[in-house]
Amino acid sequence: MMSKVKATLVLPRPPTHQELLQESRRQCGAAAKDLDMVRMEWREAVEALTQVRIRMQEWKEANSYFERTHPELVRLEVERVAILERVQVANAWIEEAQQRWKQLWDDVYRRKPLMDFN
Repeated sequence: MMSKVKATLVLPRPPTHQELLQESRRQCGAAAKDLDMVRMEWREAVEALTQVRIRMQEWKEANSYFERTHPELVRLEVERVAILERVQVANAWIEEAQQRWKQLWDDVYRRKPLMDFN
């Protein structure tokens, strides 16, 4: 004999306002940490770019009659271009992280109950 089993559909309960607010705050905090990390990467890249520019200038001053195709100068230029690309990538990451943080912050603000003074 087959017994009939009545299937019941169990729907998950929707998250409470407090749970939504906590999750938004958590995500906003994570986005702020991401922003700090990409800013640090940007600072390191800019510092490296400054150092390679200084080395290029020092090399040019030490070798007043240099050719643009000199291997050392070419190596420094390749290094400079690579670091410049790092700076540009970091700039894009900063922009994305700022947008994500702002969006999440706005989400927290929308979910935060407003004070009622009436």
